[in-house]
Amino acid sequence: MVVHRHCRPLTHFSTLLCIGALLAKAEPFDENILNLQAEASEAIARWKDTFVQQCIAKTPKVRVLAVADQVWAQDAGGATLGLCATAYSLKKHGGTPEDFGVLGLKHAGPENARTKAYWKWVFEGRLGIPRPDIPSDKLMKVMHIASLLVLDYLDLGLEDDNTIVIMLDAFDTLFQGSLDQVKQTFCEMQWKSRLDDFLLQPKYGPYAPNRGPRAEAWNEKVIFSAEENCYPWPNYHDKVARDDWYYGLRSSSKLEIPITADRSIFGDDVCFELERYSRGDRRFLNAGGIAARVKDLRNFLFLNSKLIQLGEFLDQGAYQRLMVLRPDMVLLDVEAHFFLNLHRAPKAAGEPFEGNCWREDHLNLPLTIHNHTPMVIHFNGNGKGIYNKCRRAMLGEHLKLRSCSDYIDLDNLWNVSKARETIRRRVRLR
Repeated sequence: MVVHRHCRPLTHFSTLLCIGALLAKAEPFDENILNLQAEASEAIARWKDTFVQQCIAKTPKVRVLAVADQVWAQDAGGATLGLCATAYSLKKHGGTPEDFGVLGLKHAGPENARTKAYWKWVFEGRLGIPRPDIPSDKLMKVMHIASLLVLDYLDLGLEDDNTIVIMLDAFDTLFQGSLDQVKQTFCEMQWKSRLDDFLLQPKYGPYAPNRGPRAEAWNEKVIFSAEENCYPWPNYHDKVARDDWYYGLRSSSKLEIPITADRSIFGDDVCFELERYSRGDRRFLNAGGIAARVKDLRNFLFLNSKLIQLGEFLDQGAYQRLMVLRPDMVLLDVEAHFFLNLHRAPKAAGEPFEGNCWREDHLNLPLTIHNHTPMVIHFNGNGKGIYNKCRRAMLGEHLKLRSCSDYIDLDNLWNVSKARETIRRRVRLR
């Protein structure tokens, strides 16, 4: 690489900083500008190649995790949802039962000694609060705290820290791509995020406003699927003036959320705060799809558990609050490389996706957007209205939805002594 005489190529990062500084000082018509720009482009290309190769090389495997309290369910709109369809769609694209681990089937079973011990541990042992007076088989339906089950599993230390986890909604997701594409896509998205952070450095310095501290080690981010809607917070798409939204406007406006020592927002500001970090039609966090390394997801879910401890008993609401507090930890999949959410906000134009599976006279699969094929389709919200037709088009008419063997039940690995040891280990590490 030819580098300007004032910029020694110690690292790709330092070279770009030096070239950027020279560009900032150059006169508008300085003949050296084109040379400097070419050198910067070459440095960026080399940096990307090095980063992506190293990122892929340190990834031992990819694992899919889902949380479910039952194998199948009938949606109010008539959709027959189930984790067997999700598991079979993964199998169709080369996945195995060992790739797909499910949590919650035993933990959310009928009240017995095991389920009592588990939920007593979750609430009293992990969160330090009394267990709610809700039967075991109703807890996950009422409280929506799947993240705690995943955190418990990751804390067991059974997965390599560098394994990439794809965490999904168990019932209303279907794979239309292979896990083989995960490493490349994940690493390229992390690279793009890192470059974006780098480009903010000259303007904002090490602490960009309202973005939180930028770790010099540049840990990889937790990738969330993105959607048009800002559920569960009230926002201008829905203009909820009463409390029939999950978090009604009146109740949210009274919820104060500290951001920094000298700045707070209220619940009805959360959607606008989230828009500071993403652009486009799909610019809001959705909890139905997550991609992250085990170590980063575990740290994120641990911080998230502190919000649950404070009473935020809805995962998506807690994730969004944590994104407001720590935007440096989160990356939204706004271009749907991993996850395409099908819910459309009322009267929102949105960028169209190509293909369909709901017109029998014109099947066109897989669904694509931005000239690429998302790995997972998430039939969230009003997207469930086309789930049955899409499932049949993708997987056939005779798929067994009420029982299957295409996943591993991970609840069998939990016991209270292992769980207590994870807490003791966390305390020792502090």
